[in-house]
Amino acid sequence: MDLETAMEQPSLQKEKVQDILLPTLLAQREREKIVSDIAEDKKVASECFGETAFRINDDQGGTAYCKNETGDFELDLVRPSTIKELKFHWWGRSKPAEYDIYAMSKEGTYVLVRTHKDEKVVGTFNHWSYLEGWEMKTTKIKVDMRKGMLDYWGKNVYFGIRTLNVLGLPHDVLEDVSTGKPVTADKYSTDPASLVDADNSTFWIGFGSNSSWFEIDLKKICALDSIEMIWDGEERPENVKVTYKTGSGMETEAPTTKEPFNKVTLDLDSGSKLRVEIEGSGPGTALKGVTACGVAYSGKDIIKLKIGHALDDHFFVKRDLIKAIDSMEYED
Repeated sequence: MDLETAMEQPSLQKEKVQDILLPTLLAQREREKIVSDIAEDKKVASECFGETAFRINDDQGGTAYCKNETGDFELDLVRPSTIKELKFHWWGRSKPAEYDIYAMSKEGTYVLVRTHKDEKVVGTFNHWSYLEGWEMKTTKIKVDMRKGMLDYWGKNVYFGIRTLNVLGLPHDVLEDVSTGKPVTADKYSTDPASLVDADNSTFWIGFGSNSSWFEIDLKKICALDSIEMIWDGEERPENVKVTYKTGSGMETEAPTTKEPFNKVTLDLDSGSKLRVEIEGSGPGTALKGVTACGVAYSGKDIIKLKIGHALDDHFFVKRDLIKAIDSMEYED
């Protein structure tokens, strides 16, 4: 079944939709392991370049123009990223003689990382500037430009940018993906919702004779990093088994953890449901809470990825479709 057919069936189980979306997400996560242009499709803000600012990184043959003698722009990379190289393709001779490049750290502070003195220029007209990257993980890039060169054609343009390529690797931002999510558990246990209520004064107790279990519906497809369990008191079960799956796919069992069963690493595998089975717990083994960490992807996020790759050579169609998807009311 294709995505369009799935979306047209109101009664379709969520699992089927996730089955359709999962290959797109997995392909994207593989792409992110390879150095690529991470500026593509990202938001550019600039008073100087105005309505043409989006052309700075659209790579579609247009040009961003600034008619001021000084100017700047800011590129939002969204996620912390390692920058390997910057490549500017200038328009005509309208290139700044001087410029500074600032990188924003994960803490939100701008740091000067490169200047015009670091560039390697190829050509003298419609030329390219190449700059090496830097070590600091970067969330935004700001470029301050000075001493622009007026264009030949009388358009009063001091700075013209055909495109900016930022070659790098994006990094995951891990977050709590389980708090407040629906929980089911075996019928002999107490208060499953207390596992994900972020309140360590509440408890879940498994009263099974030898084993208990609970399952968290994460609602979205997640790249799972770990699941952490906060136990009450010193008593521990003999074994804790963690499994996870996406949609109707096969369950994956996490590597066996050693006592005291506080944290299980999941290696950023995909999952939308987490199941924990506790064996040899004895009467009254209690958990104060559970926290699953990872990266959550909404259905809209993944659909936009699919459209982005399918319409890679049709910038304006892709942009308008993504805007339309953002305006849709949709719940995972």
